[in-house]
Amino acid sequence: MRIAIASLALTVALVGCGSSNDTEQEAVNPLARAVSATQAESTARMTFTTDGEVAGQSIKGNGSGIVQFKPPKAQLNLKMSAAGQEISIDEVMDGTTMYMKLPKEAMAGVPGGKSWIKLDLDKASGGAISGAMNASQDPASQLKLLSALAGAKEVGKEKIGGEQTTHYHGELDYNQVAKSGPQELRKAAELALKVMANTTIPVDVWIDDSSRVRQQRLELNTKAVAGSPAQKQTMTIGYSDFGVDASAIQAPSDSDAYDATAETAKAMEDIK
Repeated sequence: MRIAIASLALTVALVGCGSSNDTEQEAVNPLARAVSATQAESTARMTFTTDGEVAGQSIKGNGSGIVQFKPPKAQLNLKMSAAGQEISIDEVMDGTTMYMKLPKEAMAGVPGGKSWIKLDLDKASGGAISGAMNASQDPASQLKLLSALAGAKEVGKEKIGGEQTTHYHGELDYNQVAKSGPQELRKAAELALKVMANTTIPVDVWIDDSSRVRQQRLELNTKAVAGSPAQKQTMTIGYSDFGVDASAIQAPSDSDAYDATAETAKAMEDIK
């Protein structure tokens, strides 16, 4: 889960990036404009699906909720199934802090009988996540990375959720970002290189006629690191109902949350 979150945060930061070649810029610039247009809507409903394999076992999941782009917040309910078992997870994001509520049996060993697990992703990643999130809100930073999304091309026109969209495909090159990307993104790229099985990942983005991101799909393959098994996941994130009321997003009280940041940071430090 930690690995996937770090990778997703970096990918969101770079989704509007592409090649520095003038011809390719014409194809990629709509992606950068789409990130800006999407965030200008302030909020949206979000859907999430994942289909993959962990330790040789199939794992599937889906969820929905509300996301606020600035300042970043989200509230989601996820349902995951693996090895014939299904679990429901409630998740709240408040800036770079994530709160997770798992089924009671999974929370049984949490000290103090807390209902939630708290994880400051920025502290756990040594500052990598905040850099990526800050850059994701800055279209200028994204345009500096026009060499990061290699060979981005228009695939065609498709309907997503009843809306006409344009489908783009490219590859995100973590190695290139770590070496020559904006300074605020290099830590996140270096972290990704430690855990990802490949230095590049396929990225697909669907943009509607109002230049807003309607859907993005990522293919993530991670190595077996820090006691976590290798994972293969295809994640699809959808956005709709832009401008929806997000006032219900509330982080749980810290008094009811076990802070797992320090032990997670230690596990991340142990990744070679």
